[in-house]
Formats: sequence, C-alpha cells, structure tokens
Amino acid sequence: MNVFKHEMRQYRKTLILWAGSLSALVFLCMLATPLFINESSSMKEMLASLPEAALDAMGIDLELFFSAVGFYSYVFTYIGLAAAIQAMSLGMGILSKENRMKTADFLMSKPKSRSSIFLAKLAACLCSLFVTGAVFFLAAWLSILTMTGGDFAFAPFALISLSFLLLQMIFLSVGLLAAALVGRIKSVVSVTIGIVFGVFLLGIISSIAGSEALRWLSPFRYFDYGYAMKNHTYEGLFMILSAALILGAGIASYVIQMKKDIKAAA
Repeated sequence: MNVFKHEMRQYRKTLILWAGSLSALVFLCMLATPLFINESSSMKEMLASLPEAALDAMGIDLELFFSAVGFYSYVFTYIGLAAAIQAMSLGMGILSKENRMKTADFLMSKPKSRSSIFLAKLAACLCSLFVTGAVFFLAAWLSILTMTGGDFAFAPFALISLSFLLLQMIFLSVGLLAAALVGRIKSVVSVTIGIVFGVFLLGIISSIAGSEALRWLSPFRYFDYGYAMKNHTYEGLFMILSAALILGAGIASYVIQMKKDIKAAA
C-alpha cells in the first residue's frame, strides 16, 4: 500500500477545487484594478475621510493602495484567509481521519512503520500545497499582467504571492499538531474555520491597536505587505518566527504521533 499515492488520490478532487477556486477568485478580484488606478483621486478622498482605525482594520495603506501591486496586496489579505483554511483542514484531516473513521488499526497492521506513514502523509500535504501555490501564483501573475499590460513591480508582487505558501505551511503545521494532540476530531471543517477566523480577527485587532505583542499571536500579521512593497523583502524577525513555528509544530506533531496510543476499531 503506497500511502502517499493513496492520500493524493483521496485529495485529488479537493486539490483541484481549491486551486481552481483560489485562482478564479484572484482573477475576478483583479478585474477591478483599472478602476482603482484610474479613479484613484476620488476614491482616495473618500477613503481618507474614514477613521484610521477603519483603514487599519481593512488593511488599507493609502500610500500604496492605488497601484496594481498595492491593490493586489489588499485582495491577497482575504485570499490568504482561504489559503489558511485549506492548509489547516488538510493537515488536521489527514492525521485525524483514521481515528475518526476507526481505520487506524487497519493501517498500522500493514508492513509500514508509524514514521513512514506520517512522513508519507506529510509529503502528500506538502505536494498538495505546492501545487495549489504554483497554480495560484500563475493565475495571479496572469491576472495582474493582463490588467496592467506588464506595468507593475514584479519583486513585491512575488514576495506577496510567496507568502501564500508560507502562510499555508504555518497553518498546515498547526493543523498537524492539533490532530496529533486531539486525535479524533468530529468536524475538521468547523474546528478549522473557528481557529483560522479567530487568528485572523486577532490580527485585525493587533493592527487597529498597533500592538506588537498581539501581532506575534497572528500568523496573518507576520507578512507586512506594505513593508515588502517598500523594502522588497520580508521582516527578518517574523521570518524566523515563521520558521520556528513551522518546524516546532511539525516536529512536535511527529513526536506525539509516534508515541500516542492507537485505538482499535470497535
């Protein structure tokens, strides 16, 4: 039994749905790019009348918003929310489904070690996310290229787009850890949506309050797109924090999974 191929077959339709939906979403949103650029003066006046807290809550920087990449960064804020849901539900579901479906003892009866099963499932998750990320990047690049005729800054665009995969890696590792700790999760989707939206809301609160302490608690705030556009790089401290979170949660989920009891089917 090839666990990697089995998991890829199991999630094939879901992968196609996510990749297609996210690609279509970014293309549809970017259709509004010419409107924001051509009508920037009137819209800037309207947005400038809003309280600064409201702009922070929406993730709008008036200095950067009225450009192709600036508008893309705003759109990406909410696409990242969907990307996080995909990654966390994948990580949580791929480890918890044997306990939920009571097939864990059957899987363990095969001539495969716990380690090889975990690593094969992890490889399937990573492959799915890389495919989604690659398709999304291509769709985003084609959409902004079409809307601007190539007149946009590629480096900040690439950095913003790359954070799609980095954000997914963070939430994948969190999902794996949650599944390893809890074991049987009745509704992966509801738990995932609750956690992801809670963390996203925490990021909004940290932005409004200007709290660096709260920012550390929300991976959505690890990637400051305004900073990336101005400096053509990520913030080093939050990249270290991202790597530590991915590796720490991934290693912890592996260790817990290797030691936990496997319940036999009733």
